[in-house]
Amino acid sequence: MSGTQNATGPSLAGASMIAACSCGAATGTVALLGVAGVDAANPAVHPFFVGAGASLLVWGLWQRGRRPGLMALGGIALLTAAAALAPPSVMTSTGFPHPPVHLAGFGLYFAAAAVIALAFLTAFPPPKKGGGMAAAGMAVAAGCTCCMVTGALAGLLGTVGIGLPWIYSQPVIFVAAMGLVTYGLWRMAGWKAAGLVPVGALVAWGGPELLAMVAEEMLLFGINMRWAPAYLITVAGLGIVFYGFVRAYRIASADATSAVLEGVELVSPAPAATVLGFHEAAGPGPLSLTPAYVLEDHNADRPKPQPVGAVPSDDAPDLIVLPSRGRPAEATTALDVAVPEGEPVVSPVTGTVLSVDRYMLYGRHEDHIIRIAPDARPDLAVKLVHLVGPEVAVGERVEAGRTPLAAGAKLLPFSSQIDRFTEERGL
Repeated sequence: MSGTQNATGPSLAGASMIAACSCGAATGTVALLGVAGVDAANPAVHPFFVGAGASLLVWGLWQRGRRPGLMALGGIALLTAAAALAPPSVMTSTGFPHPPVHLAGFGLYFAAAAVIALAFLTAFPPPKKGGGMAAAGMAVAAGCTCCMVTGALAGLLGTVGIGLPWIYSQPVIFVAAMGLVTYGLWRMAGWKAAGLVPVGALVAWGGPELLAMVAEEMLLFGINMRWAPAYLITVAGLGIVFYGFVRAYRIASADATSAVLEGVELVSPAPAATVLGFHEAAGPGPLSLTPAYVLEDHNADRPKPQPVGAVPSDDAPDLIVLPSRGRPAEATTALDVAVPEGEPVVSPVTGTVLSVDRYMLYGRHEDHIIRIAPDARPDLAVKLVHLVGPEVAVGERVEAGRTPLAAGAKLLPFSSQIDRFTEERGL
């Protein structure tokens, strides 16, 4: 978790800086440099704001792996080439139709946005559908009608005669892009995450507008410095939007991940299960599972790892710790899953099947046990019992949450401890 958090901060801060329109900030900086006797032009200063964000973005994604880091570098290279062919100075409502060189630059902006979005999706794979749509919307929202991807799209639409003049006078592209982000995050994690997008968008767009109404001029050395707080407000607003991604990732991950075993994430072997109960294993030796979260702890006196702290969505399964049965093992060394009748059992981890065996449960009831070596920790074995109709063989590769292991769960001829909690929930 710490590695994810360390990478998330700089990468999202950098993305916020890249997405924010820095045209006004660049113009204000040029004016300040002029007061100091430094001759500079907007096209020379604007890249410094984008470059600062790009550095943070690449640094953060590189911490997630070499591949997303290299992809981010490639995206920034495309962005640099795009700015060389179509700098912000040409993205105006009076430059139509744009010449081929500008149109080529616009194409590179789109390519850069796609590569950077893909780098994020590679570094932070969405646990559920909707992440790609949200990333695409965020890519379109980068910049404004005078720069970056939004400016390139406005310029392209203007060249073919679509949207003038209202596309430059109203934040149409930004609003549409934020709508796409909102819908994508809603699909991924619901309103707990998606609701942050309109809030952040309102701050990013409306904050500078409100500032202009209440403080028309903020003079320093004869220069209106309103651009500085306006830029910071825009970055902050986009930061709120990007935090929606963080929250969506956490919620969706919580829904997918039930527990962590020595750094290995385990998903529910029955996606339709609504109750999962941690309990003391029957024999000595099993390692403790770290729950993704715990809604109820009925064995508070026994030692157990602290939950990961994931935020479950409204439709996430209930993870509970079952009461003690007087066994010597710790409270979370085993996990009962209330599998709906007829639901196939899928692999809780990505790895290789070590064994598929038949045994006698309590010496009286025929049962099956499957052992899997996780790719992340091949020295460990994840064991599943109470199965009917095993569908895998020794040496077979399995994927977490996808590969069927058995036709279903065994209907035990006696009451199980978790039955009480499913009955309480009317299941």
